[in-house]
Amino acid sequence: DAPNPVNDTLPSGPDTQRQIDEALPRNFWVLAVNQIAMRIGWVFRTETVIIPTFVDGLGASGAVRGLLPVIGRIGASLPQLLAAPALSRLPHQKWAYFVANCLQGLPWVLIALLLLFVPLSPGAMLAWFMVLYTLSAVGYGLCSLSFGTLQGKLIPPRQRGKLLASFGLIGGTSAIVGAALLLPLFLTDQKTDYGPVFALCGGLFVVATFILPGIREPAVQRQGLPPGLRGFIRDSWRMMG
Repeated sequence: DAPNPVNDTLPSGPDTQRQIDEALPRNFWVLAVNQIAMRIGWVFRTETVIIPTFVDGLGASGAVRGLLPVIGRIGASLPQLLAAPALSRLPHQKWAYFVANCLQGLPWVLIALLLLFVPLSPGAMLAWFMVLYTLSAVGYGLCSLSFGTLQGKLIPPRQRGKLLASFGLIGGTSAIVGAALLLPLFLTDQKTDYGPVFALCGGLFVVATFILPGIREPAVQRQGLPPGLRGFIRDSWRMMG
């Protein structure tokens, strides 16, 4: 049956672990499909080939190209540091992961729509791309954090390797096949049509996002008040020491 995005969660209580165990098969495959779709979508926005070639075509300078990995690294790390204390307060983690997936995927849908339907000058398109790429990088960082939190809550340690193997093998193989079959239709020596390529990327990220309400997650009420950002940094530093 179709999941209800509001009520399709399990109530908290003393039998929380039993509820997690009962929902394990469903949650396992929802997370697996989410990660498979993300991996296939990622191949249509590779940071080593497709994105640098795209911004070169828009007339980007070397400085702008050099910003791309910087934006990617900052987006993958700084949001996690800022969001971790707030995320730890949530009784349900799947909605944080849902929002992070939206933030990662929707910019690519918007980039595709601009390329396909809005006639912009190369400079204007480059400006829009950099803004939306930054938002997606932030979403990626939040996805990494919230996925790890959600997996830690719902998938027992004995199943995490199986989950990784499932989406790694299926997602990686499908991404290779998808790239081999589809990219030559749009990117060749004679033509470069990035609109459909980024539309494929955004569409697969949307699929990855909108399967997530199918997760069944019991609420967990935190005991006490989690530390704020300053306390979180202090505690992390102590753990490293």
